[in-house]
Amino acid sequence: MEVTDSDKPCSAICGICAIGLQHKEFQAKSREKADEILQMVYSDLGGPMQTVGISGDRYFITFVDETSGRISLSLLRTKDDALRAFQAYRARAEKSRGKEIKALWSGSGGEYINKQFQKYLEDAAIEYRISPPYSPAQNGRAERANGTIMENTRCILEDSKLGKEFWGQAVLTAAHVHNHIPSRSQNNMAPLKYWNGKPPGIGHLRIFGSTTWVHIPKEKRQKIDPKSIKCILIGYEENAGSKVLADSKSTRMPRR
Repeated sequence: MEVTDSDKPCSAICGICAIGLQHKEFQAKSREKADEILQMVYSDLGGPMQTVGISGDRYFITFVDETSGRISLSLLRTKDDALRAFQAYRARAEKSRGKEIKALWSGSGGEYINKQFQKYLEDAAIEYRISPPYSPAQNGRAERANGTIMENTRCILEDSKLGKEFWGQAVLTAAHVHNHIPSRSQNNMAPLKYWNGKPPGIGHLRIFGSTTWVHIPKEKRQKIDPKSIKCILIGYEENAGSKVLADSKSTRMPRR
């Protein structure tokens, strides 16, 4: 019987021991943390959700800047929208900071590992790092961000008494709030303060699901028409204090 190289005994590793006793390495080797904004961006996909969002979304994707800890989140209808979401994030982030994304670190899902995504990163000279399958710890920053976002989303929806179809607005709100409050992982500094160099304002924050009255411009009403419409606060735009509102008449509210 001919013996191949793969069948030869190895003095460094006992094959039987490897088959019967090997364990997965608990954590990837430590590396030096990025010291500049956009030097390293982590990404992870969340979903599919059991309930389709009010905009037809089933997934969300996060992009986490390692240096500042700032989270940017987009809602997706399908996994195939991941590249479009990254392109939009890159345009916003690079314009905001005047810097270029140097590297992207993600899981090994097909939404990242495909010809279109890989060619885009290659053309943009963005280094790409992939976590091996079943090794979420190596993409821990994005994994932890998604976990925190989902925990806060459950609390937001439960407290507001809004239906599960508002999960998308809840995850966007959770990311918005995260960026405005101090973080222990960022030396008790808010991610937006690290990102912009100045403390973020929080005066615009209101309770998700609370009632609000929106003024109707005089150009859109007649003399005896109401001046306001009753709405429900369902979130915030990413980069500002502007609120996202829903007409309370068209919003399904479960019974309390």
